[in-house]
Amino acid sequence: MEKLNIKKMSIALCGTMILAAGIFLILSETNGADPMSVFLQGVHLKTGVQIGTINQLLNGSILLLVFLLDRSSIGIASIIYVTCIGFFMNLFFAHIPYESMGGAMSIGVTILGVILIGIGAAVYVFADYGAGAVEGLMVVLNERTGLSLTRIRMTIDLGFVVIGFLLGGVVGIGTIAGVLLVGPTIEGTLHLLKKINTRRIDNESKSDEWMGSQA
Repeated sequence: MEKLNIKKMSIALCGTMILAAGIFLILSETNGADPMSVFLQGVHLKTGVQIGTINQLLNGSILLLVFLLDRSSIGIASIIYVTCIGFFMNLFFAHIPYESMGGAMSIGVTILGVILIGIGAAVYVFADYGAGAVEGLMVVLNERTGLSLTRIRMTIDLGFVVIGFLLGGVVGIGTIAGVLLVGPTIEGTLHLLKKINTRRIDNESKSDEWMGSQA
């Protein structure tokens, strides 16, 4: 596990907050949710346990399995991911009064939530401080079975959707939007963040060269 890096930790924390906000918006509407959120919603409806707490327990269990199989992909941000997404979710649901808007506005909010999930995940990945629980499991299964990451992810997502639906979770437009938009949003956001970071590094390099020439 890497040494403590405040900058990376702050970026990862920001990503988890954005991701949790996206899940909050999706589940506050009734148009269906991304695969994991369908599962969380279903378990919540059956048990009454807070959705954020279920998220912590689920991701914590997956991360423990990853740790036992291959701890190399786990970093400090992995712990942040497990603890903080659930914490922020519980915080938002407890303190932000929200009522479903209905109609086109409801669909718009659902899509916004999906996009926020993608942006949050990209910011988290950009921190490069340790894999998330599901992502870590995907890598381990890929190495152990030889199956592609896409097939593994689709299988995991299908499992979340089926179990969540059977438990009462809502499958709908939000679920389809999650499948279609989260991946491209992550890719686009990561590309933008890397471009900004490269430009920042170039500017700092030019500034250092100029300072050196003046010395």
